[in-house]
Amino acid sequence: IDCSGAVIIGKKSHIGRNCQIVTHTHNTKKRDTPVLQAPITTSAVTIGDDVMIYSDVVILPGVTIGDGAVIAIRSVVTGDVEPYTVVAGIPARKIGERT
Repeated sequence: IDCSGAVIIGKKSHIGRNCQIVTHTHNTKKRDTPVLQAPITTSAVTIGDDVMIYSDVVILPGVTIGDGAVIAIRSVVTGDVEPYTVVAGIPARKIGERT
């Protein structure tokens, strides 16, 4: 868990083995700035209550995962996940929902 920015994890949520939660990025757009000197931007990651995050998942900065969501194994979460949604893939996309 990269704690450059805030990480909020709700009650009764599970984070599987080898997951990565990233809260910062480097602004590497400018050619005249060496990549190792690129400015850093941080964005919080929020994980709701009763969330299941399976193994090897990567969660990128600024993402909010809603209550009751399920993130499939080896997914890369690049955007917000609605409550009770099941997502999978790279990038993670909705494949179902919990009813």
